[in-house]
Amino acid sequence: MGNTMDFDAAMAGQQPENPTPSDNVFADLEPPEEAFKDMNIKYGRQHVVIMLDNSGSMSSSGKIDECNLAKNGLVKETAVPANKDGFLITEIPFNDRAKRTVFAQSAVGLTLKPGHASGGTNFEAALQLGLQSVQELDKRPNSDGYKFYRPVMILMSDGHSHASDAIIRQAKEEADIICIAFGMDANTAMLEKIASDGKAHRVSTNGGDLQKFLAKVGQTLSDTFQSARI
Repeated sequence: MGNTMDFDAAMAGQQPENPTPSDNVFADLEPPEEAFKDMNIKYGRQHVVIMLDNSGSMSSSGKIDECNLAKNGLVKETAVPANKDGFLITEIPFNDRAKRTVFAQSAVGLTLKPGHASGGTNFEAALQLGLQSVQELDKRPNSDGYKFYRPVMILMSDGHSHASDAIIRQAKEEADIICIAFGMDANTAMLEKIASDGKAHRVSTNGGDLQKFLAKVGQTLSDTFQSARI
């Protein structure tokens, strides 16, 4: 396995000054195996909430088309047979408002419908609905006795918005949050504040880089998930 790309440096055409050997883009987050290392887990599940900016600025440079391809690439990576139907996917496209198009559906056989770019950008609404989705699934009956791993929320935006300290704090308490700054105009300062690892992973709008990044996220989720199961 090779080292994880330093996406900020790669987008600038540079090598990272101090590369850290790691195959895990979630290196700064607590992996499930740490939480469950003493348990004989054979039937685990993990909830992944994908919150994608569908604002009007996503209509430029083919960004919404790449987003539509990238999100299904992520789902495909989590649906591999080795995961034994372990991933549940929620999709929340957002602009001025957030809406939920898919809620806690199995990644296996799932194809997310194309999004359409319009309106403004509202991080607060996306995080509120993402948090609500995590809490709703937690309240569902679990008659099959699955052990649920800590949820992961993925927030991607190409623009600027704000989120309150309260919603950021609540979301971080409930899930690990990965933030992606898509293009040079994204609000990296706010995305860094939202992210559990304090990073806004900057991804270029050229050459399918969002597809590559989300595929890597999916692979990392799968690898971590599989390593936690016995």
